[in-house]
Amino acid sequence: KNQVMTDIPRKTALTILSKLSQQRHFHLDRIITDVVDNSELKLSNRDRNFLNALIFGVQRWRGHLDWIIARHSKTPISKINPVVLNILRLGMYQIFFLDRVPDSAAVNTSVEMAKQAVPPWVVKYVNAVLRNAIRNRESLPFPSIKKNPSEAISIRKSFPQWLIKRWIKRLGVEACEKLCDAINLI
Repeated sequence: KNQVMTDIPRKTALTILSKLSQQRHFHLDRIITDVVDNSELKLSNRDRNFLNALIFGVQRWRGHLDWIIARHSKTPISKINPVVLNILRLGMYQIFFLDRVPDSAAVNTSVEMAKQAVPPWVVKYVNAVLRNAIRNRESLPFPSIKKNPSEAISIRKSFPQWLIKRWIKRLGVEACEKLCDAINLI
């Protein structure tokens, strides 16, 4: 029963992220209002906090997460089914950013969500991509800050590269990194 309860925030996060990627004209806040606040879904404070952490974490770190997914997938990001991509993002976010979620739980719940959405061979793909990311976590080949500072900061801190280039030009590399870190704490 406890397992079922903790799946609700993840499934709800997937619904919200999928709606956001399908309906570009809707705001995230409106989607959350429709899916959570104006529905029969009754979440405990703990589940609501987890849901918010997943939604806003995936949105905030999407560039970083997509870079990790791209390193572990033979399929280019642009060709991945949007629901599968959001399942992978949710799994990766839990693996790389949420200390309290065991890697096994992140993988298992992602696989379970995939089973409800896609054919079995795609479920195996989700499992493989997440497990490979866990295995290679310590050896991810992030771009070198010395060779390409804007690319390195853009990927590590999850900001658009055009913005990082502008900030480096105005502030320098070190101050740009500090600014990104400060914004990421908000």
